Amino acid sequence: MVQVETVVLGVAGAVAGAALGGLLAWYHATAGLDMTRLTDQASFSYMGVAFSERIHFVLSPTALVQPVAVMLVVALLSGLWPSMTASRLDPAPTIAGRT
Repeated sequence: MVQVETVVLGVAGAVAGAALGGLLAWYHATAGLDMTRLTDQASFSYMGVAFSERIHFVLSPTALVQPVAVMLVVALLSGLWPSMTASRLDPAPTIAGRT
């Protein structure tokens, strides 16, 4: 039961994060990130790297799927300890409130 709850919460978080993150990355891939708000010059350099006024992101399916997969694996692993602890409990005293 605990693992099912972990999977449901992990999938819900993965879907919400992928949707919001994908939309934000898509916006910055098409419109670009305006760097002129950080400086008063048209272009600037930082540690020898020259930046233009707009930086466009690169959006790929791997960049969207890989974090979701990693997050689901971490959610499953983090649910192991509570589920193993809950499986060792005797349900009758626990339900009655006498632990």
